Amino acid sequence: MTATEDAHQPTDKRLIRLPRHSDGRGHLCVAEFDDARLPFRPARAFWIWDVPAEATRGGHAHKTCHELLVAVGGSVRVRLTSQEGSTDYVLSDATLGLHIPPMCWCELTSFEPQTVCLCLASHAYDSTGYINDEATFRQLVGK
Repeated sequence: MTATEDAHQPTDKRLIRLPRHSDGRGHLCVAEFDDARLPFRPARAFWIWDVPAEATRGGHAHKTCHELLVAVGGSVRVRLTSQEGSTDYVLSDATLGLHIPPMCWCELTSFEPQTVCLCLASHAYDSTGYINDEATFRQLVGK
């Protein structure tokens, strides 16, 4: 497969374009764990699928963990809230990852049928690393 770079580079610093390799057999997208494009080294991967259209996922912030969220199939709306305010993203490009830094409230909604989201995380799962109450999160970030 030959590497193809998308000429459209995202202007939002949270969106990271991952390299795509394409030929007659299809497409392959890769996230190398030592890739300078990634703002952290992944320690864990998980994926989300079969989410009902009306369901909300996320609803938390991480104290120290970074995440990179990619809609590898389908589409999902992501709202990130930080000290700077809230921004909505629609992820529907398997070569585009959304960086979710620590202390950023995240909500995933509007899942299209058959959507699969891959998440790379900088830390192993630790329930004490989550902020699960939005009021507590807003108090911590001064909002």
